[in-house]
Amino acid sequence: MSPINNDIFYLSGRYEGKASVMKFQKRTGRLEWWAKFSQLTSIRSIAPVPNDSIFYGCGDYQENEDVSGIDNLETEAIYSAGIFKMQKDGTVKWFMKIGGSNPVNANPNQDRCYGVTVDTSTGHVTSLLQVKAKEIRSSSLSYGDFYDTVLLQIDGTGNYINAVQISNKDSKINMYSASNGIFALNGDFFFAGWSAGFQTKLQINTYTTTLENQDAYLYRYKFGHSTAFDCIYEKDISRSTMNSVITLMPQSTFYSNNLITLYSNDKDL
Repeated sequence: MSPINNDIFYLSGRYEGKASVMKFQKRTGRLEWWAKFSQLTSIRSIAPVPNDSIFYGCGDYQENEDVSGIDNLETEAIYSAGIFKMQKDGTVKWFMKIGGSNPVNANPNQDRCYGVTVDTSTGHVTSLLQVKAKEIRSSSLSYGDFYDTVLLQIDGTGNYINAVQISNKDSKINMYSASNGIFALNGDFFFAGWSAGFQTKLQINTYTTTLENQDAYLYRYKFGHSTAFDCIYEKDISRSTMNSVITLMPQSTFYSNNLITLYSNDKDL
């Protein structure tokens, strides 16, 4: 639903094989426009800005989707994450690509975005990333070919504010994120997903057979929290380190590279 117009609603996800956002009239169901991204495969989260015509979205791009012989997405797909800022008319203000290298050189790079939320008190945007990129993961947390969580906080122009890596450390258990799996409340961030076991500084639980043992989780996190809450394995990510895997494209670059198609005429829709 549009935060400033109850007669409008948006749909996002995947359509015709590409990440898409559509704007509809609520009363008539009429499609007003359809924006199709060329370098996003699916949109997994949308976050409107209250009392504004701006919203943020994120998802991922499977770079080898059109390659024949890709049978196991878990072990063969190549992913990069994408975050964007969009206006109510379908115009993209900026687009951010996030992609690094798998710690195991022979294995595919896999970095994805599953959630985005807006902190109304600051206007900052925080995304929930599911990553393998070795460039932004600390060796002290035993990184490898498994997913860690990264929370990336940016301002409205896409510039770095904070970032943190959260890991199951030595257990090397994948942290899988839930779609729309993060929200902000009073300066805290709650994010959800699932894993086959877990490891914190206080507890550990592992399974011999991981496929049949998937546990849902919910974490609460606060940037700059007190050391009294030193429970999970985490590592701050500096601005320079985080920016090493980010390509931030302003509006002019995004459109000059034909990274989106906007359909708004009745004949095109």
